[in-house]
Amino acid sequence: MNVQNNEGQLAKDILCEFMEQFQKRNPNLYVFSSHLYIDEQTPHIHIDFVPFIRNSKHGLDTRVSLKGALSEQGFKGGTKGMTEWNEWIEAEKQELSKVMGRYGGQWKQLGTHNKHLSVLDFEKQERQKEVAELEQTISGSKEELSNILHQQIAVGRETEQIRKEGKAIRQEVSELSAKNHLLKEQTETLTEDKEKLLSENEKLEKQQKKLQQEINKMVQSKEVMERNIHVYDEAVKWQLPESGALMSAKAYRDKKALPLVEKLKEVVKNLTIKCV
Repeated sequence: MNVQNNEGQLAKDILCEFMEQFQKRNPNLYVFSSHLYIDEQTPHIHIDFVPFIRNSKHGLDTRVSLKGALSEQGFKGGTKGMTEWNEWIEAEKQELSKVMGRYGGQWKQLGTHNKHLSVLDFEKQERQKEVAELEQTISGSKEELSNILHQQIAVGRETEQIRKEGKAIRQEVSELSAKNHLLKEQTETLTEDKEKLLSENEKLEKQQKKLQQEINKMVQSKEVMERNIHVYDEAVKWQLPESGALMSAKAYRDKKALPLVEKLKEVVKNLTIKCV
């Protein structure tokens, strides 16, 4: 099927469907790379895989083995002309033939190298050919299939467009989710700041009340102090009396002045002790 004509896209669809089921059909062949080539003369696909087996009785439990991998998938071989590898290749060709049949394609077999097949293997192959022919017959007219294929291609394109739009929407949702997460973190931070400010404000209010109480005490102390000072200014016992007409200076000093001075000294001493 030439890539230059209209059947190039058909070949691409056939090969893609064949590849989609490849890993499922071959659980012991780990596919690590597959490439579809439609830029050469004939559309074709390259499949790279690692054959492996599990529960190995020799060496590692899981190890590389092509013969063992195909054997576990049911390909036993047994003859020089039909090894496990050859059996598996024929089976994959038949799978590709079935896919071609569903798309209305016909397998143009240019020859075979299976002259040494056993009678049983040969009959098995012939039955597979008959099944492929029956599937081609059931598929209906080529024109109807072509219309269906075109519809499938159109649906596939629409599906791809929807997939791209869905991807864009998911990306947008992801970005919105990230923004929402950021806003949530910012809200939590602001809430913590608010609670911290409220706590600090409560402490400040308590400090303010305490300061107000101290101010009130200072005002009261001031009033008491003013009353005490007033006593010093006006009370008789804190005044130096006038000397009598016949009192000598020495008697005035000893009986009047010195007692008042001693009393003032005692007050100064007490005030000095309290201040220190």
